[in-house]
Amino acid sequence: PEYRIVLAEAESGLANVTVQVEALAAPSEELRGQVRAALREGLGVNPAVELLEAGALPRTEHEKTKRVLDKRGRT
Repeated sequence: PEYRIVLAEAESGLANVTVQVEALAAPSEELRGQVRAALREGLGVNPAVELLEAGALPRTEHEKTKRVLDKRGRT
């Protein structure tokens, strides 16, 4: 499955991190919890997780997904 990390600026000035994951099975709260637990245990991070249907993330001409989308407004 493909994934993308989305960075957005929070009111606190820190970054909100969301991991978007294309689910091979039907998205569910149980699956979302499993992904969050795996990220927490494997990487020590606890981002928001958004489950998407397979093929939902945009692909480049080489059929790859852009892995990080930075939406923070930097000056």
